Amino acid sequence: MANTTSGQGSTSREWQGDLNAIKASAALLSLVGSGRARSRSALTELSGLSRATVHQKLAGLIDAGLIRETEETLPSGGRPTRALDLNRDFAVVLSADIGEQHIRVAVTDLQPRIKMDFALCAELLHERVLPRGLTGSLIVERYRRALPSHSPRGIWRAVAGDLVFQLPAMRFARLHARFNPVYKYLYGPLEADELGAPHGAEVGSVWYRDGSNGRELPERQRVADAGFAGAIHDLWASFIKDERPRAPNGEWPLYHAEKPMVLRAAPAGFGATLDPFDRREALWLPAGHEDRGPV
Repeated sequence: MANTTSGQGSTSREWQGDLNAIKASAALLSLVGSGRARSRSALTELSGLSRATVHQKLAGLIDAGLIRETEETLPSGGRPTRALDLNRDFAVVLSADIGEQHIRVAVTDLQPRIKMDFALCAELLHERVLPRGLTGSLIVERYRRALPSHSPRGIWRAVAGDLVFQLPAMRFARLHARFNPVYKYLYGPLEADELGAPHGAEVGSVWYRDGSNGRELPERQRVADAGFAGAIHDLWASFIKDERPRAPNGEWPLYHAEKPMVLRAAPAGFGATLDPFDRREALWLPAGHEDRGPV
């Protein structure tokens, strides 16, 4: 015997309409969040929805705070339109990796990026630094003392960048300088919280030619300042020609273990300075050997 109800319940057609509306909003949110669409016209083209539907659903997502209009403007064939972006801090997501012996839990934003704190930073680093006679908590504590203004994510960037790139490059330069001239440089500005130019960002400048646009390059390698790109290209060319690189402001000093000079190359100018990462090597001494000096 079938049960029957009466009152103000929704019909199956109404439920289907609600479901389609949710799907439409989800599709727009996915396109913006993935970076595939940054404008209303791109959303209309990629979603297959009508222009009116896109405007209606997008307005709801903006009002809810899931999508935001940035200050960046994009060409649109008429009046410039403001770029759209996902509001990654709108909410957090609790994720769990359940294994046979361990459960790992992480809190992420909508990127999804892990919402880092110092304890999580130490946990993630622990296994990686154990072979060096360190613990995750010890290396994080040392970096926090050395870089007191860094956030947890900044400490993570500093430790990871030093472990993977800066320390190996520094040690290679020291060893090589015993037998051959070594020239070391830092490309781009060093910004707060360990931000700045990513590794390999100078590739577009190294191969720059007047009139080239580099649109086929990854975004991090595209040339934004033609004058600066030309100076980087000339610097590399001078080294290839006679093995004595020349900076726009004069001679590029040699790198030595006793005096680790590097060339700072940024759009604001070129200048020689002591390697700002050199002192960080002492942070990697094994526990109990802090008085031994750099290793």
